[in-house]
Amino acid sequence: MRPLLNGLPCIQPGGELAALITGEGTRGKTATPRKENVMAVKRHVRGASSKEQRQYEHIKKSARKSGRYGKRAKEVAARTVMKQHRKKKKSRSRSRK
Repeated sequence: MRPLLNGLPCIQPGGELAALITGEGTRGKTATPRKENVMAVKRHVRGASSKEQRQYEHIKKSARKSGRYGKRAKEVAARTVMKQHRKKKKSRSRSRK
């Protein structure tokens, strides 16, 4: 039986309730299910698909890492992605004619 304090269960360090509150389950269980690998949706390039957003992030990261473009890494990444986006639209419209 759990010790009571003023009619409420007492939270003891290392106890079952403390484990549930801190997220450290006694047998791998937690009070609330946690979502793993949840990324916030970043919309940096307007009108671009999720794949193009990932390409933008990759190009921006590699441009910063190489140091080739300096402070213009975001601009270069956005321009590159939008250039490919426009090419994709043109090729799609040509194939429909």
